[in-house]
Amino acid sequence: MVEAEKVPLNKDSLVPGALLREQDALRELLINAKRGDQLKNLYDHIIEVMDFLVVNYPHDALSRFEEVSYLIKEGDESKIRQFLKTQENKRYAAHSESTAKATQQFIQSSNAMILVSRSEVHFLF
Repeated sequence: MVEAEKVPLNKDSLVPGALLREQDALRELLINAKRGDQLKNLYDHIIEVMDFLVVNYPHDALSRFEEVSYLIKEGDESKIRQFLKTQENKRYAAHSESTAKATQQFIQSSNAMILVSRSEVHFLF
């Protein structure tokens, strides 16, 4: 039997609050990471990008990360809608005059068949 070498435990990793302290330190670092010409800090930008990815691209978030980050940094809502296709108007219920004209003849011929069928059924009873 092969003996595995024992690795000493890091006492800080066992303390319940150690991970939270590391997260707090990272959050503070990201909040303080802001250039003078920027309106948002890095923390707010990452939160906004992650929110957008989770809502719109949950299965494709990693491949869309850079694109989403760039477009959000630009701050142009129309570019985001245009390039990322977050909204699509399919207009399923919209009336189409050309479709109505094209189908009118078929509707009238099918109505004539239904009337004939009704009279035959009525005649049988």
